[in-house]
Amino acid sequence: MTESIRVQFCRLLRVPLRFALIGVVSLACMAGCQGVPEIPDSPEKPQRIVSLVPTVTEILFAIGAGDRVVGISDFDTYPPEALDRPRVGALINPNLEMIFGLRPDLVITYNTQALLQERLAVGNIRQFPFVSGPTDHVLDSIRALGVELGLEENSERLVSEIDGTMESLRRTRPPDRPSVLLVQYRDMGTMGSFYSAGSQSYFNELIDIAGGRNLFEDVEQNAFQPSLEEVLNRGPEVIIEMLPTDQGGDAQLALRREDWYALTSIPAVQNGRVYILAEDYLLLVGPRLHRVAQDLAGVIRTETVSRN
Repeated sequence: MTESIRVQFCRLLRVPLRFALIGVVSLACMAGCQGVPEIPDSPEKPQRIVSLVPTVTEILFAIGAGDRVVGISDFDTYPPEALDRPRVGALINPNLEMIFGLRPDLVITYNTQALLQERLAVGNIRQFPFVSGPTDHVLDSIRALGVELGLEENSERLVSEIDGTMESLRRTRPPDRPSVLLVQYRDMGTMGSFYSAGSQSYFNELIDIAGGRNLFEDVEQNAFQPSLEEVLNRGPEVIIEMLPTDQGGDAQLALRREDWYALTSIPAVQNGRVYILAEDYLLLVGPRLHRVAQDLAGVIRTETVSRN
């Protein structure tokens, strides 16, 4: 791999295996990841793309490159029209034989897949190593893919849509910003082991855009596990727990709320401001980023006193 291709990336945080199993990298980006992958110029625009990253698969379809996608990861779930493509593994189990058999001229990898990247380089196959990061990094990645694929107009249109929604939410933020505890990957029935967002997480920015104040905005980390004692001491005014779509059944949501309602000293519990949101896109950094901000704003800006 030449130096023009070999771009230095921040290493992903070590996170539980189940994160990878739903194609999520939202909590894995270390602070300081900047820029987008460097792809060498070529007179040919890629026509056969394999994507191992669900977020980028979604971006490709959103900018009009879906017909060029010939392979997807084992954990892609969106958009529906992508799901008939061959599945070629994911973060920890890329299937090299299948990938090469699809004759791709561009492969989207995770930045940590060093062995796969070396094999692709030996095969002279271009690659786009994806790194999760803050919202402006996501927009830069969309633009970079647009340029690489000759779809600049489409990618700029998508960026403008995301930017426009974000700016509208910023302009309409209420003056009083409640403290917000973001919760991800909590096992039902347990309260002492879950991930939240520090100042380096893009969720810190999204909570601010939505009109709240991240409970852990002073913690200079991306994803981390706060203790229950810390949560009780800080007393969040709003609690937002995020889940994959398949965990959003009514019975599960009710049981998860009951877990929180046992913590009666927390203002969010006292005022009935515990929200359980179950949508896969909430856990991805991608082209529906503005929808995540809208969903956060929908609950942060609603003063609810009912526990139903």
